[in-house]
Amino acid sequence: DKIMADSEITEAEKLALFKQDSDFITARYTKSFDLTHRDHLLSLMHASRLASQYLSMAQLYGVKIELSNQVADASYDRDSHLILLRADMDEVDQILLLSRELRRMIQHRSGVGIHPLTLHLDFAILINRAQIADLTVSMVRIAWELQLAGYKDIWARIEHSPLTDLGRAFAREAIADFRSIQDGTAAKVTFESWFLSERCRKADRHLIQQMLADYRGYSFSDNPEASR
Repeated sequence: DKIMADSEITEAEKLALFKQDSDFITARYTKSFDLTHRDHLLSLMHASRLASQYLSMAQLYGVKIELSNQVADASYDRDSHLILLRADMDEVDQILLLSRELRRMIQHRSGVGIHPLTLHLDFAILINRAQIADLTVSMVRIAWELQLAGYKDIWARIEHSPLTDLGRAFAREAIADFRSIQDGTAAKVTFESWFLSERCRKADRHLIQQMLADYRGYSFSDNPEASR
């Protein structure tokens, strides 16, 4: 609650945010955007120890980070070795989504970023949940580390979003013992909190939709039982 107090939003600020979103929605679309903004985002991300390690891994594997309006929010393109980040999004959202896609890159490069439907369906459900939970934990931890570095807006977004329960689970451990950030305890508790929420059902529904729309033969090729 003490951490949350630093992130409270007044009614006037809520109205200002509403006006800002309204202006954005009704603005004329333009393709031009400031390329130096990417460097600013990367510089800010380096204030987080975990994000800095992810960026070093991206550099090691030759994965570039580019701003683009050809994606809905953010996307990791394995084939092109690119992380594409929506250029006209709010900076706080860009940081959180970049954290997610950097972790997705780590999943891919460490061998756990496999498509869940390549596995037996029982395992596919578990792997899909674990992959999504892992991405979310990285977002929360990086937001916390940036908050410690003085960038409190990112953590405020966690507190005022559907991720607030996960944020508080992480914060409880981090405040009780700062060593839990580095030894994985805070991340573990956040990971478990994800599984204890309704997020499992949403992830399962999305996977089922993927399975039913499967055109690559992940689910049903040479597997009559799975098809049934």
